[in-house]
Amino acid sequence: MILAMLSIILLSILVAGCTSESLSGVYLLSLSYTNSVPPATVPMDQDPTIINPGLQTVFAAIATNNGSSSPAPLALEVRVGYMGMCLSRSSGGWFCSTTAASLASYVRDTGSSIVNRGGSGDPLNLIHVGDAFKGGVVFMALIIVSMVFALFCIALMATFPGWHQEEDDEGSEREVKPFPSESVSRLACASSMVSAALAFVSAFWQHLSSAAAGTMVGGLTYGAATAHTGVSAIVLGWMGTSLILLVVAGLVLMILSFKVLRQIMD
Repeated sequence: MILAMLSIILLSILVAGCTSESLSGVYLLSLSYTNSVPPATVPMDQDPTIINPGLQTVFAAIATNNGSSSPAPLALEVRVGYMGMCLSRSSGGWFCSTTAASLASYVRDTGSSIVNRGGSGDPLNLIHVGDAFKGGVVFMALIIVSMVFALFCIALMATFPGWHQEEDDEGSEREVKPFPSESVSRLACASSMVSAALAFVSAFWQHLSSAAAGTMVGGLTYGAATAHTGVSAIVLGWMGTSLILLVVAGLVLMILSFKVLRQIMD
């Protein structure tokens, strides 16, 4: 029961990532500007797969607000979670919201991403890209259902009988603990299996989609923007999955043990 509850807590923190400044470190994907386009390993004009080698220069110019004469580093960073998004403040800290529109309004109103420059605070629309990733790729329903099944498993395990005192045939008291109902044990085990399966699929999909999106962002902006997967979110996802898998293993071992003991008693 403790392992299942810890799993629920970890998955809850994961789902609530980027909904407040205190949870800004729990994110699936981070998008930011590189402020300089690194040279390609193979020059673009020599790569046979590139049709238009001038795009790298175009994206570099856009990312620096069309080559402003007073270049200032773009400090904007967007972090995307399951339920919210966070934006870096120029003064430090994070501005977090459950909607991308709030982040865009903050940039328009404060100009927090630019210093002494009249360009756009988000020239490559990283806020929009993060919102598209959150709305089109991120899927938290499986995690929610997984936590529901884990709670159901905990409720079933809470019905297992505990230790109590009984009098034996000789009149002396002894502590006994009856076996739990076999049907309830199997139902709790099935619930934990469903929870573990859904948590595993969610963690795998989260890891895969974040890594793929990060690679695509770097490629499509030709190095003008960069993306990183959130280590904390990956750890929380896989740790929550591992804990519920331990619950499954424990319940299976318990059911098999009770079966052997019943056979011995018979």
